[in-house]
Amino acid sequence: MKTGVLRHQPGDTVGIAIYAAQKGDELEVKDVSTQETFPIYVREEIPVFHKIALMDMEKGSDVMEYGQITGEATENISKGQYVHVHNIRTRKW
Repeated sequence: MKTGVLRHQPGDTVGIAIYAAQKGDELEVKDVSTQETFPIYVREEIPVFHKIALMDMEKGSDVMEYGQITGEATENISKGQYVHVHNIRTRKW
């Protein structure tokens, strides 16, 4: 299995697809800080360099990227789902 998703820090709830992924693809997630790898199944199409959920997130939960809170889930998000403006928002505004 080739690496298709990068996770920046071990606590991150999202990763970045390093190429376009299709529903049903099985990708390897690689943590760039620890070199840990694990598989993930893609639940819907994800464009290149966009976010994928690395774990289930409940509505209102923190979205973590780069070891930082980068937003909040506006709906329940399943592991392997596309994460973008339709299901997360910033907490800055």
